[in-house]
Amino acid sequence: MAVVLLVAPLAIRDRLPDPLAIHWDLSGAPNGFGPLILIALVSSVAVAIAWVVFLRTYRVEMLQSHAGAM
Repeated sequence: MAVVLLVAPLAIRDRLPDPLAIHWDLSGAPNGFGPLILIALVSSVAVAIAWVVFLRTYRVEMLQSHAGAM
């Protein structure tokens, strides 16, 4: 998933504005911008971290449930 978030925007970068809007105000107007590569990298790293946390949590819960079954 993290790789897709990195590769997909780079594959269509010629069709995206530079810089990209990353934040909007309450009226829907963009008021924060960033370069495509930074947005793709931050998104990929965030998803990778979330997956690591999820997998570690899942593994700990599985180990605890197996230890409790003994």
